[in-house]
Amino acid sequence: MIVLVGNHFLLDETARETLKKRGFQSRDVPWLEAEDVTEAGIAGHLQGGLFGPAALVVNLLGVKEYKPIVELIVGAPDAVAIVLDPENWTSVETSSEQTRKKKAQEARAKHYEKIGAEMQILATPLKGALIAWIAARAKKMKLELSSDAAKMLSEIFPDDPPAIASELEKLSLLEGKIDAETVRRVVNHLPPTTIFAVQDAIATKKPLEASEHLERLLNAGEDPFKLLGGIQAQYNLLARAFALRERDPMLSKDEAGKALSVHSFRAEKALFAAKKLTERKLKTDLEYLLSADVGMKSGLDPRVTLERLILELSI
Repeated sequence: MIVLVGNHFLLDETARETLKKRGFQSRDVPWLEAEDVTEAGIAGHLQGGLFGPAALVVNLLGVKEYKPIVELIVGAPDAVAIVLDPENWTSVETSSEQTRKKKAQEARAKHYEKIGAEMQILATPLKGALIAWIAARAKKMKLELSSDAAKMLSEIFPDDPPAIASELEKLSLLEGKIDAETVRRVVNHLPPTTIFAVQDAIATKKPLEASEHLERLLNAGEDPFKLLGGIQAQYNLLARAFALRERDPMLSKDEAGKALSVHSFRAEKALFAAKKLTERKLKTDLEYLLSADVGMKSGLDPRVTLERLILELSI
């Protein structure tokens, strides 16, 4: 059994390459995911036939009871089985939720090692590692890509390998060495943004900037309900920081971090934002959030509801 842990795009790509090396065409191999990942469903694909061993790919995303699944697969040594364990945290989640999911994946990885699986870690490359990944991929494609061009791609798509792979395919159609200016001209992509940029614009009372960041997130396909959840989580933190300041105006960022269960940097920002709020304004903003939540869950247009909420919170 081969287990690939990390970025979904990299896992999928590596699984297809692995199958090809083993003599299989990925289109002919069962790829099981979601409700199809059951012991009964998998067992039928582990039996070889007259033409050689069986092969299958199993995606564990969203599968809670993973141990019986992987132990069933590892017990069938004649099958070429690839298990995918993709990263499942997003930028709109709180740091504590991301940490919980990362620890859960680390625990699964230890279990894979314990049962003797052949494991490969393919985490989402970030910053310097991402630039190196871009350069290596370009070299494999025989694409002359300058270091400045690789750096620019990493800045435009800081955590999006599939988008970078797509842009490299586009750039490979050009002749000669690809520099940063060529990337700027061809890629034509807005700089990335996050829910945190929306939150910062709200905190600094910049409604137009907050709306622009929100529009870019929605146009990029972000789930409106997840975005609302990110804003709600921020206001939950802000309300707790406000209460802490009311009790102790001299509270340090480290003490606040422990009380709020967040990094001291986030605690400091929350305390600073809370300092600018009045109890009346905080209560009004929480009412806006509740109204948006109820509205979206009742069938109101999510995009319009979010846009109105952002303006209400920013003013």
